[in-house]
Amino acid sequence: MLRCGPSDRTFTTPDSNFVFALSTTMREPYLILFLVLICYFTIRYQLRGNKYDLFKLLVISTISMLFHKAYAILTLGVLCFIILFVLKSKAKLYRSKIFYLRISILITGIVGFIFLFNKAGGVRGLAPLIALMSADTEYMNQVLEHKSSRDFRTTYDARLQFTSLTSFLLSIPSVIVYYLFAPFPWRISNIFDVVASAEGVLRIIALWITLKYTVYKPTFGKQFKTVCVIVFMLVLVWAAGTSNYGTASRHHLTTNWAFLLPFILRYSNTIRSLK
Repeated sequence: MLRCGPSDRTFTTPDSNFVFALSTTMREPYLILFLVLICYFTIRYQLRGNKYDLFKLLVISTISMLFHKAYAILTLGVLCFIILFVLKSKAKLYRSKIFYLRISILITGIVGFIFLFNKAGGVRGLAPLIALMSADTEYMNQVLEHKSSRDFRTTYDARLQFTSLTSFLLSIPSVIVYYLFAPFPWRISNIFDVVASAEGVLRIIALWITLKYTVYKPTFGKQFKTVCVIVFMLVLVWAAGTSNYGTASRHHLTTNWAFLLPFILRYSNTIRSLK
């Protein structure tokens, strides 16, 4: 996928997610690769407990931060997930000394991150991560206000609220819903909106299949649940920083493969029987 300069012609396909132009390579293919590798090495470490898999995960995560600041927040989330739920402990979770050791390591790591990034305050790409870990709601609110105030056709009125803890928690569902499923039928005005809306319908079906076969009829494996956790973390980051479904369509490129997994797992036997 390429982006062109002002004087170049832009070529589009019927899919709203793909815009082809002439000069600068877009970073979404790399972001897809990094997300897949992050999931892969997390699962490998979960299955084998090999410290080299954890090292590879850290290397890939560090490189991914150079391509998009959202992956810095994702890396922090994945490390928390590994520390709290992947590291092996023979005792029950909340009765284990290892559990409290994990909490201590987590707190120490967060404090270390804050100290390190405050020293690197001039690095613009790290600002969201610094704001997240230091609870700088003023910075986050300014960024979201700036994005949502832009008068684009695709801008939607849903963003995180920082006036209180209650308003923040209540705003999360609407932000996720708009990010995953907008444009809604009453906002459709051209063929690109139709395609984007159809993708939202497919995501609804994928979520329903996931819920059915991980909660009500738990047949999908532990590895699939790990992928769901990691992908949801990234979806939450994208949703928090997105205020229009045009940008959301580009971000969806990084996670569309994950929303296809429930269909593959559910209907793989049916597909094989047709051959």
